[in-house]
Amino acid sequence: MWTAGTALVVVAGMTWERSARNEPAKAPAAQAAPIEVAAFAVERRDVPIVLQLVGRTEARALVAVKPRADGVIAEVAYQEGQPVRKGQLLVRLDDAVLQSQLRQAEAVTARDEALLQKTQVDVRRNETLLAQGFVSASAIDQARSALHADEATLRADRAAQESVRLQLQFMRVLAPIDGVAGIAQLTAGGAVKANDTTLVTIAQVDPIYVTFTMPEAQLAAVRTAMRMGAVAVEASVGGTPAITGHVAFVDNAVDTTTGTITAKAVFPNPAALLTPGQFASLRVTVGRLAAATAVPSRAVESGADSAYVFVIGDGGRAQLRPVKVTAESDGWSVLTGVVAGERIVLSGQEKVRDKAVVRVVPAAASAPSAS
Repeated sequence: MWTAGTALVVVAGMTWERSARNEPAKAPAAQAAPIEVAAFAVERRDVPIVLQLVGRTEARALVAVKPRADGVIAEVAYQEGQPVRKGQLLVRLDDAVLQSQLRQAEAVTARDEALLQKTQVDVRRNETLLAQGFVSASAIDQARSALHADEATLRADRAAQESVRLQLQFMRVLAPIDGVAGIAQLTAGGAVKANDTTLVTIAQVDPIYVTFTMPEAQLAAVRTAMRMGAVAVEASVGGTPAITGHVAFVDNAVDTTTGTITAKAVFPNPAALLTPGQFASLRVTVGRLAAATAVPSRAVESGADSAYVFVIGDGGRAQLRPVKVTAESDGWSVLTGVVAGERIVLSGQEKVRDKAVVRVVPAAASAPSAS
């Protein structure tokens, strides 16, 4: 005999069975969409060996211009910060006193020239009278001694006159080299002392040097390249276009405290775009790897044990492949572990996992992280 409770269970069971029979079966889980990536075909190419270094610009010559005579500045004849040429007038000192001394020396010279002419006439006359027996030999000796004394006096006068003219030349301070004039240290009216007062500093900036240091581990590569010819250096300074020069000097000793060695590169600078003291980024090309297996450096990822790339295989499946980076230069990595012709993921790696299915799209349409 059924009770009410039993009837309720039976009805509920029948209701569940009918509901389950009428409910459609669940669809299988959707397959994950392929990951969009940019790809690159591994190639063999010549890769330059470039050292990335930093340095500072330095004048080829830096001259502190000083006067060679005491005096007072009468004129400053150059513009600060402007180019000057060797032999150009920079500063003129007041030469009024020396002009007066020169006129005096010229007058003394003229007087002594007249005295010498008179003494010469006296000697010739006495020689004639001696031949006629009208004067003694001692008289002619005295006349000749007076002649020699007057000749010596005239030579001294002319030397004194030349000395004053030389001092007058020193009143004109000329540029000793081609270069760019710095700040004037004194203006008109300022007093200067010979070989002591600095009037201006001239920096020779064409060509210009860039001094840099490099780790001692890179020294052998640079010296080897220098033995083969000029070592090209490209410098970028501020917002100016990159300029090309060459290594001009490598020091003869490594700094034991830093493990670096100093070198200089020289660059043409005809427009004076570079100024001494500027920071410069350098690219020193020391060689070239021929037919190297290379990929763009941004395709290479760093793992816990080694570097790796994702190789795109059959069916668009990405395979994580450990590689060894043997050299990096100019945005390229030279690898072992891949061969020319294989396709690797160039960008979008952050979304890729080993054996994930990828779809190659043009680089411009790939993930925003690709650049």
